[in-house]
Amino acid sequence: SLKAESENMSSGNGFSNDFLADSYDDSVSEMPESVTDSSATAESANRKIVKTAALGIKTKNYDTFMNSVKQKIEQYGGYIEQSQEYNYDNASNRSANMNVKMPADRLDAFIDELAAIGTITSKTIESNDITDSYIDVESRIKALETEEETLLGLLKKAESLTDVIELQERLSTVRADLEKIKAQKQSYD
Repeated sequence: SLKAESENMSSGNGFSNDFLADSYDDSVSEMPESVTDSSATAESANRKIVKTAALGIKTKNYDTFMNSVKQKIEQYGGYIEQSQEYNYDNASNRSANMNVKMPADRLDAFIDELAAIGTITSKTIESNDITDSYIDVESRIKALETEEETLLGLLKKAESLTDVIELQERLSTVRADLEKIKAQKQSYD
């Protein structure tokens, strides 16, 4: 989440520029010093981590800052998921809220760029390990694909109309579930 506001903004108006940058990472950037086992290190390198950064930023030149932020988002391969601007008519008292999605491998560099064009007043970075959920999604995809293949094989051998109808109904359900779970994996990726 990123807060960016004009420096002339009064402290009591309640407006802020929140910028949410979610990113996904396949590795942990630092290992605790106590970990020395190479298998533990290798296991950590394959973790799926979702990072969420919340930033508050002040700037003296709101328009230039916002244009730069938008350029940096595009430059780093991200996109604006949601954006709101407040007090647009009052040039000395404007703010914006932005939710931004950013590739994980570019998040730190993107934050450094923001620090270079504005004054960071607050910064929180959280990490959420989704490895178990990701593995579960991959396993469900494989199971559904196997079931789909089995059903197709049975459908070819079906002799009665009742069997064909039942198999087609089940196949339709499996395919719908498979598309849903593949979409979830794509979202994780």
